[in-house]
This record gives sequence, structure tokens and C-alpha cells, in this order.
Amino acid sequence: MNRRFCNTCRFLALIFVMSCLGPNGSADEPATKARSPLAELKSEYEAATKEWESKYSGKRTDPSEELIKRYDSWPGWSFIPRIVKLGTADPATPDSFESLKWFVDLSRAVGAADKEYYPFDEPVMKALRTRHIANPRIVEVFKDCSRYATPGREALLRECVEKGSTRDVRGLACLNLADYLREKSTAPSSLLQAELGIADEFQRHFKGRSSPEFLAFVRSIDSDKAAAEAKSVEQRVIDEFGDVPHPEQSLFSMKPTLGFVVRLRRARDVATKIGQPAPELVGEDLDGKERKLSDYQGKVVVLHFWATWCGPCVEKIPQLVRIAERQEKEPLCVLGVNFDPEREAAVKFVKEKKISWPSWWSLAQGESMGHWFVDGNVALTVMVIDHKGVLRYHGVEGEALDKAVDSLLRERAESEASK
Repeated sequence: MNRRFCNTCRFLALIFVMSCLGPNGSADEPATKARSPLAELKSEYEAATKEWESKYSGKRTDPSEELIKRYDSWPGWSFIPRIVKLGTADPATPDSFESLKWFVDLSRAVGAADKEYYPFDEPVMKALRTRHIANPRIVEVFKDCSRYATPGREALLRECVEKGSTRDVRGLACLNLADYLREKSTAPSSLLQAELGIADEFQRHFKGRSSPEFLAFVRSIDSDKAAAEAKSVEQRVIDEFGDVPHPEQSLFSMKPTLGFVVRLRRARDVATKIGQPAPELVGEDLDGKERKLSDYQGKVVVLHFWATWCGPCVEKIPQLVRIAERQEKEPLCVLGVNFDPEREAAVKFVKEKKISWPSWWSLAQGESMGHWFVDGNVALTVMVIDHKGVLRYHGVEGEALDKAVDSLLRERAESEASK
């Protein structure tokens, strides 16, 4: 909700991107002799958006008045009823599902609250629910349905959890329903913050375009109840669909299971912060040997999160080699956490590069890896832990890394001297 009311640039960027896309989020296909009604509508939409773009640059520096003109004149507003009509006309045609999906895709640009969008949300979701629930491609609308709290999107996700055509579809619907309920639980407070904090003319205009029915729905939400159900649905994902593969590639270049995703998210909620004790790492390294991070307490630890497919990670290795060479004389060590989906690839890489320090294999750690979402984020980076086991640096490299190590070694020496 906040993101829809308070981030002007986000709306403009999304509108611009979506205006360049067709109903499938891709460039226009080569013309055929007999184009479908959807192809004709798509061609007309693209022509209209090109003309619109030529009039409104949508620059970040535009005054609110220009932003308002750009937003209100977006050609998509006039196309939405036509897209919905095409999608709800004959469910037997290929255009039906593609048109309904196009409507859902457009919510990435303008959200679901606008008075010219929201009234169509319920009939579109009903059409998807009643006509296309057996279509395995229905999973393509789940993510966008989970981003915006509307009764229609909630009903679609719930229906697909129970009646999806395959277990994979039902599991992914269940995961996205949990995401939806999380979004739903924050909607009332986000709306209140938006109402209290709106000062920009464009933001006031944007909120003024919200559907009264949408605002009434948001104000009727019981946030605590939605948050509690989100946790319950997450547990259902683990219990019933935990082994179902997640269809999208993750940050770690692997396709984890739905259960892994939920556990990782739960761990992220209690992730560590700079200045807090570093989370424990217990499990197998790349060679299959059991290791515990806490066993290295008393030393300064440089922890490298890496993967063979990560160019910036590989670039850090020469500096880490130099740091590791100091291990024999100073109380420090270099350790790694590898995110390759195949252990063998990492083992081969380590041998070729003659890397001397051990690395845990992330896939053997399970949900404990979520605790390394430092300050809510994780990246393949370098972290430094002091001799007391406290996380002190995150994302350091180059000269900054050398200085961090030297500083913590001095701290340790001073601590030992004062005993």
C-alpha cells in the first residue's frame, strides 16, 4: 500500500515498462495473415502507447502537474474494458486466458486500487477461477495476485489451493496465498500512513483516484487475523507441499522447494544485524566434513558467501588468498559459504583455484541460511566477525576489508593484553 501511494517514480517507471509490453509481457509477434482479436487489440494498444510516450517523457524531474497529466492520459485506461470484454467473452478461445492475464499484468503498472481498474478485478478473477482453473498456466498470475489485496484475488488463490489441476499448482497457490495474506495484513496501516503523510500533489491525486469500494474493503480488514492466517497457510505449505519445486530461480541460482522458501522467509524475519552475535552455521562443508562456525570463536573470521557462477565473488578470491596467508601467524581465518546448486562444481572450482579454506555448502544448511539475511538483505558478499563472535562488517571488500581485519585484530590484541 505505501509503495502505491508514496512512490511516484515507481509508478511512472512501471507504467512506462508495461506500456511497452503486450499481453504476454513480450514484443509483438510477427504479423500473420489472419490475426486474432487479441493480436489486433495488442497492435492498437502499442500504437497508442507510442503516441502517449512521445507526448509525456515521465522524467523524475517533472512537476506534479505533468505527472498527473501523464498518469491520467495513459492509454491503458481505455483499453482495460476492451481487454476484459475479450477475456470474458468466449472461454474456449486462446484469447480468453491471454486477455485475462494481460489485465492482471497491467496491475504491475498501476496497482489494483484505481477506480478505472478495480471494478474489473472481481469479474476477471471470477473468470479465471471458473473458466481457467484447469489450465496449468494459471500459475502465471499468482505472483501478481499476491501483491495487491482485493477480494477477487484472494478468492482465486484460495480456489486454486483446493482445486488446482496439479499438486504443483496447488502448492504454488498456497505459497502465494500466504504472501497475499501478509500483504493484506499490512494494508490498513499502509493506507493510514498514506493518508497522514500525503503532501505531494501527484500523490494526493493518485489516492483520489482510488476506488471507494477498494478503500472500504481495506478498512474492513482485520490485520491481526490476516497475519495469523498467513502463518497458518505457510505451515500448510511446509506440511502439504514442502517438497514441491519452486518454479523460479532464486538469488542463489537454484530452484529450491516450496518448503525451503517458507523456512528461509521465516528465518529472515529474525535475521541478524550488524553488532549482533553471528548466527550459527552447522553442517557439511564441500568435502562432506561437519563444521561449526562457533568453533572458530576467538579468531577474527572473514566469511565469504560465494558461487562459481558469481563473477564479483570470484574476483574477491585473490584478496582472500592474501588474507588467508596470514592465518599461520595471526588469530584469523577465512571461511566460505557456497551457493552452487551442484556441490561437484564447487569442489572442482576449489581444486582448480587451490583455495585453502573450507566452505559450507548452503544447500546442506537448510533454513539456517535465512539468518544471514543481514538487515533484511543477503548477497554473495564478504562479512567479518570479531573474536567474540559478533558480526561487525557486511559487504566489505578491497582496502575496506583489509582495514576491517586489521582493526579487529587490534581489538583482539588489546582485549588479550587487558586480561
